[in-house]
Amino acid sequence: MPIFGFTNVAGSVITQMSIAIAQGTDADAQAFIDAASITDSTQISAVNQLVLDLKGYGVWDKCKAIYPIVGGSASSHAVNLKTPGTYNLTFSTGWTHASTGMTPNGTSAYASTGIIPNTHLTNNSTHMSYYSRTNTNILAASFDMGINGSSTASYFDMSLRLSDTFYSDQYNTTTNRLTTANTNSTGFYITSRTTSTSLKSYKNGTQIGSTLTNASSGFTGLIYGIYIGAINNNNLNAQFFTNREGALISIGDGLDDTESDNFNTAVQAFQTTLSRNV
Repeated sequence: MPIFGFTNVAGSVITQMSIAIAQGTDADAQAFIDAASITDSTQISAVNQLVLDLKGYGVWDKCKAIYPIVGGSASSHAVNLKTPGTYNLTFSTGWTHASTGMTPNGTSAYASTGIIPNTHLTNNSTHMSYYSRTNTNILAASFDMGINGSSTASYFDMSLRLSDTFYSDQYNTTTNRLTTANTNSTGFYITSRTTSTSLKSYKNGTQIGSTLTNASSGFTGLIYGIYIGAINNNNLNAQFFTNREGALISIGDGLDDTESDNFNTAVQAFQTTLSRNV
């Protein structure tokens, strides 16, 4: 007997919508699963639980984009879980896509998010996150994601391990750069601004740095899109490339200590289900 009466023309196949309803799949998770053409049952379950967890923790609504990087192909990795079809990634050449994540070549690869901080985000309430599966200590300038404007007072970026140091700028490099020692670049990193004078960074749920310097004025210069795998250099070119494999990346509103910790809990569970946790 067909569930809820939905069948195909031959009357023998239950529609995908019926299956989703019967199994209790979240509608937003299902929209992503469809858009990214995910068919693996483990990946479907992991994505669904991630969405449920993020909604339960109150983090879902604070994200502009979530790239869970499942499916093993460029087309699936490009899809934004939060709103498929909006802020999907556009890849340059030089990427390797696998079931474990997506890896830039470190010399020319980048992905454009289409998210412009000064247009799509809110001053003094921003975050970015990056789940890295690669431990590399890059000695030359290298950033895993971000954008710089026309001056050093307009930066929004994150570098997981540059000469054994974690860096993050929200929103300048002169008086507001957050730095902390870091000798292993694997794990889940979040950098978050919640007020004009509060910028914090976290690694695997533990705060690793903070600064109280006011940097709100730099936000107005962030008028171009954020890149992943490099930073967008004033919309002139991509620069400061990285080679770290990403397994989940997000951009959105600022997250407080509790939200950052809960986000980490959800993401670690997601990676564990997919057997790619580090």
